[in-house]
Amino acid sequence: MKTLKDEALEYEPKVTRVVSDLEYIDLQWEVYTKEATTQNGEKFVYKYVVVGGEHYRVPFVVLDDIQTILKENPNLRYFKVVKKGEGLTTKYKTIPLEKPTTEKVEELMRPTEELMR
Repeated sequence: MKTLKDEALEYEPKVTRVVSDLEYIDLQWEVYTKEATTQNGEKFVYKYVVVGGEHYRVPFVVLDDIQTILKENPNLRYFKVVKKGEGLTTKYKTIPLEKPTTEKVEELMRPTEELMR
C-alpha cells in the first residue's frame, strides 16, 4: 500500500495538450470525440487525436480552417497549427505543409502503433 507521500511524489497533473503542441498534423490520423465537464459543472464536447499515446485536443476553429483549406486543395495532407495567446484570447493559425520528414513521422507514430496492438 502506498503512502500519501509516495502518491504525491508520483502524481503527474493532467495537462491538456493541443494540436499546436505537435510539429505537424496528418489528416489521416483518426479523430475522436469526448465529453467533459467544466469546473462549473457544464458539459462540453471536444475533438482530439492520439499521437505517441498522448491526447491532443483539436479546437473547432482548426477544423473550420482545415475545411476551408481543403476546399482549395483537397489533396493536402499535412498541417501545422500555431497558437497565440492564452485562455479566452487564444487564437490558432492553421498552416498547410508539404510532407514532414520521414524520421519525425516514424518517431511520432511508433508509440501510437504500439498502443493499437
